[in-house]
Amino acid sequence: MAEVARLEAVSSAERVESEIASARQGKGEKIISDAREAASKLREQEQSRARAEGRNHA
Repeated sequence: MAEVARLEAVSSAERVESEIASARQGKGEKIISDAREAASKLREQEQSRARAEGRNHA
C-alpha cells in the first residue's frame, strides 16, 4: 500500500517536472513557479508519508 502511494507521488512529481520543462519553453515564469511549488508540496507529502510509515512499522 505504501509503495503504491510512493509511486503515485513520484508519478505526480514527474508530471510537475514535465510542466516545468514545458514552461521553460515559453509558457512563462508564473507557471514555472506554480509547478515548483506543487512539486515541493508533493515531496513534502511523500516525506511525511514515509515518516509515518516508518513509525507504523517501528
